[in-house]
This record gives sequence, C-alpha cells and structure tokens, in this order.
Amino acid sequence: MCAAKSRNDVRKPPRRGGAVRIARVSIANHMERNGAKVELRRGNWYLNERLQTILSATPVLYSVTLVVYLSSTIWIRIKYRDILYASKRKVYADHADLPLFSGCDEMACQQYMAVIINYINKSQDPCKTFYGFVCDGWKHQHHLISVVDAAEDSMYKRALDAVERAFHNGRKQARNFSSMASVEKKVAALVKSCMELSENSLQDLKRFMTEHHHQWPAKSPWDSLAILLNLSGNWNIYLWFQVNVRLSPFRVGSSEPVPKIVPSAAFRSWIATMRLFLGHRTRSTRSLRYQKYVRRMLRLFDVSAPRSAYIISTIEAMNKLALGTLALAITAPKPSIVRMSIRVLAETVILPIPTGRLVLLFNEYLMWARRFSPYDVMTVKTWVSCALLSTFWDSVSSHNRRSH
Repeated sequence: MCAAKSRNDVRKPPRRGGAVRIARVSIANHMERNGAKVELRRGNWYLNERLQTILSATPVLYSVTLVVYLSSTIWIRIKYRDILYASKRKVYADHADLPLFSGCDEMACQQYMAVIINYINKSQDPCKTFYGFVCDGWKHQHHLISVVDAAEDSMYKRALDAVERAFHNGRKQARNFSSMASVEKKVAALVKSCMELSENSLQDLKRFMTEHHHQWPAKSPWDSLAILLNLSGNWNIYLWFQVNVRLSPFRVGSSEPVPKIVPSAAFRSWIATMRLFLGHRTRSTRSLRYQKYVRRMLRLFDVSAPRSAYIISTIEAMNKLALGTLALAITAPKPSIVRMSIRVLAETVILPIPTGRLVLLFNEYLMWARRFSPYDVMTVKTWVSCALLSTFWDSVSSHNRRSH
C-alpha cells in the first residue's frame, strides 16, 4: 500500500516557462530528496510566447532575405552583364569631333553592343563559317534595325551637343578680350588660306621653302599642298596630314632636308566615318542621316536652305572623290604614297578651286576647332567667323556663276 505523499513532496510544474522552468523544478525536487531546502521564486520578468516565437524566427527570416538578395543580384548581373560591363569602359575621346568615332557611352550604344554580343552564335566555328558565327543568331531583323537606329541617333545628338556646349561655355567668358586679337588672326589666316585663288601654287611653295631655308623640287602641281604647308607650318593647325621638314642626322655628308608627311588622327577618323556613309544609295537611311547632320551644322553659320542643298551635294561628291584617292595613304602611310595621293586628288578634282577648299574647311571644322579653347571658339563664333564665312560663301557663289 503506497503511502500518500505529502504536499511538499510533489510540486506541480509551472503552467508557463517552457523547458527552462521544467528543468529548474526537476533540479529542485532532486535537491529536496537529498535533504536540501529549496525555495522556488517566480522571476520578475519573462517573455510571452509570441515574442519568443518572433525571436526564434528572426534568424530564419534574415537567412531567407540574404538568400533572396544574393539570388536577385546574381540574376541581374547575368542578365545584364553586357550593359554593366559596357558602362565601366573607358571613354576614348573627350571631344565629339565626328558623329560616330568619338567614344559613345550612351545607353543606346551600350544596348547596341550588348545585342551584338548576345546574338553571336557561339556554337559555330568562326574560322570555318564566320557568317554563321555572327549572323545566325539574328532571328528578328527589326530588332537589329531599331537598336542600330537608336545608337546612331544618340551619337549624332552627342556630336552636335558637344559643339553647342563649347559655344555656350565660351559665352560665359565673353567679357574677357585678352586673346581676341590672336583668335582673330588665327581665323583670318585660316579663312584667307582657303579663299586664295592662286592659279599656280609653285610660287607659294617656293616662298615657303625659301623662308625656312629648305630645298624643294622645281615643279609642283599640287594646290592642296600649299594649304597644308601654310596651316601646319605657319599656324600649327593640322588638318588631314602633318607635314614636318627636318634634317636627317643619319645621312653622312648630306644636309638635304627630309620631308615627312603622315596622316593625322583626324584623317583616320574621317576616313573611317566616310566609309560608313559612302557606298549607300542616295536616299538611303544613312545618307539621309548624314545630310541631316550636315544641315544642322550649317545652321550654326546661318546658311540659307538653297545654299545648304548645294553645299551638301558638293561635300558628298568631294568626300567620295577624296575617299577614293586618299584611302591609299592609310594602308601604306609612306611620304611618297601620301604625296602621290595628294597629286591624284589635285589632278582629278573637276570642281572649282574655292569649292574644293570650302569642302576641306567644312569637313575639318570640328578638327581644327580642337586647336582652340572653348573661349576661342566662342570668340570666333561671335566676332569673326560669321562675317568671314559669309564673305567666303559669297565668293564661292560668284565664282560658280562666272564659271557657268
């Protein structure tokens, strides 16, 4: 028969407290059986079940959030890896001299590069079938056309904005007249060199070489060479070619000068740009884009619409002619080949001399503008260029009327 246990022998477990309180009661019962007096007191604070549940679930929530964040980051980097990589590339040109080859960091250009890379068929061997490697991935041609159009529009806008920004930046310093005289001399000499209508460039060439104590061959039919020598030698303004005349220290017993004519970076960029636009139909998309760009540039000089059409057609004709005759100087940049290319260009030009010089000036306007500071460009725009170029247009028109 079992003896009834006293009330002190059995303690009911607490209603709340969880595993910790149960463990404390068990320890207290064990110590009382051994003769120790134990008194359990209720704590002065405790966590309710809701807070304990939230506290225990917090690490799980943090872990899930971290996994979702890392997964989304990896997914974004994989999906847009080309655009993210393109945004970190270095811009290779600070000036938008040309509409296409000036280093484009716009989003349209980045998307264009990303689409080109994504649509490459990497399963094809480019050494065996290069066409399949590049073009097999294009399932939707309209996507390619839309991306290319957006990239070209962005680059054209960037080129024109760079010119207008240079004018506006210079306008802020219009009160500073310290270098106005030097700028006027620069531009006046440049336009004067383009306006001269000498029938024979031999006298100009001989006078230039005599002033610099150099010898030169007796005959020279190149009218373009006088322009290059005058601008590069007297005014340090290089257009298509850099002309350097120096004595060769390696020729023993000879003090003959060695002319060195090499294509400039501007000429290489111009050739590359013209190759994109030429060779297409007259009313094609690229031809219309180029005409639109030239027409907007002519508005900076306040040129009328009828004269703009004539100038645009003349520029396209001269560009095709120059590209066909001067492109050889890029593939083999030797002085003899460069001189031959200039000679061929001068002999095959059927346009009037001032028109040819006009095209040379306009095509390279953004090139020689780099030689001036933004303030100089603004001074040219405000005080000099409008009047001089207006006179130049009038001289070209009058010469053309006399020739017809």
